[in-house]
Amino acid sequence: MSVLNPKSTKTDAAARTPTVRLRGPFDRWGAVKLRFRLLLLLARGCKEVTLDLRRVPYIDSDGVKTLRALQDDYSDVSFELSNVNRSVQRTLELAMLDSLLKAS
Repeated sequence: MSVLNPKSTKTDAAARTPTVRLRGPFDRWGAVKLRFRLLLLLARGCKEVTLDLRRVPYIDSDGVKTLRALQDDYSDVSFELSNVNRSVQRTLELAMLDSLLKAS
């Protein structure tokens, strides 16, 4: 089960970019929780969001669909993925979503 910790959103003081930390598989349940949290942030006017995937062991098709939908539905918002493990990174590359990966 994916978990999005309600206390897991912080704002980078310098950039004012919220960071949402996900835990567990990025599956259907994780996607629902992420969308809910993002709706709250976007309602506040956020135009840049970083998703920290440090504790996400894998992403399934629902996670991939969610990332694609975020790009389509919120084209005026910049999404960036950070701390992505090799397994998740490979899935993102195969799904042609590697452009979301934070440049190191």
